[in-house]
Amino acid sequence: MCTYRRKLQYIQGLGSNEMDLFNSLHLMKDLMSQVLGVSHQTLHIHFGLAIYLFTQLFLGTRRSSSVALLAVALAELLNELLDWVFHGRLLIADTAGDIVATLAWPTIFYAVGAVRRERWRRDAARRKHIAEMMARLTNGTRQPASPQNSVRPEAAYHQWRKFPLR
Repeated sequence: MCTYRRKLQYIQGLGSNEMDLFNSLHLMKDLMSQVLGVSHQTLHIHFGLAIYLFTQLFLGTRRSSSVALLAVALAELLNELLDWVFHGRLLIADTAGDIVATLAWPTIFYAVGAVRRERWRRDAARRKHIAEMMARLTNGTRQPASPQNSVRPEAAYHQWRKFPLR
């Protein structure tokens, strides 16, 4: 009989008095790994991404959600506490690998979203600045006091270059 079937029978056969929550949860994680045919590290990667995305969907946030990243970190902390109780000691190498595997992609998504948001803000400020300068040129609201202060189209172009796209 397959190992995961024995574990499933063990979990189903536990009585209410015998049920040990930590052992059952750990056995369920092992069972899921064996049924899906993936390693524990792969499960950490997938569950980290799933928690991040479901938290964003639930909260209705856009990309780069710090709350979603915090939810992934909290879930991983709870998982590592579960492992610590199950094993009776802290396995440093295993814990570090689990944390990196779980938080890697959500952290990358968070960072990319933050960079894109900052780029969008900078581009919006640049567009606003150019629009104001062009309005001054076309409306004639700004009269040059001296030739040095005059705003010519080429000067507007050089002002625009102060806010590059990248």
